[in-house]
Amino acid sequence: MLRVLNVTVPAEDVGAMHELLSMLRTAKDEAASRDGAEPDELPVLDELIHLAERQGEAHAPLELSGPAGLIRDAAYGLLLDGVDALADACRSYEAGRSSLGELVEAGEAAARRLALMKAVEESDGWSAD
Repeated sequence: MLRVLNVTVPAEDVGAMHELLSMLRTAKDEAASRDGAEPDELPVLDELIHLAERQGEAHAPLELSGPAGLIRDAAYGLLLDGVDALADACRSYEAGRSSLGELVEAGEAAARRLALMKAVEESDGWSAD
């Protein structure tokens, strides 16, 4: 049975989620071409990409709903992006190239994305605890 997850992406992260879903779609499409099979997730990804684009333009939160693995991959990718941005902001701040406010902003974005990942894991009933 297909597990479906539903989570809300904060409005501040919808643009980044749109980019991530587009990259995920490209990667899955390339893998399908290589393997000679059409993954079942492509129509779902297309729908989510379109929805993310509309919500991003409206500066509104995004309700993501889809196969558990796909939603988890998207949330995890967004989390990694946020953590990388925080690490970059830390280095930039330490080198005197950015302000404390910019560092705090990167930390808040990473925290939002961690909260999203937590919501995904809790709604899927998965935890390493």
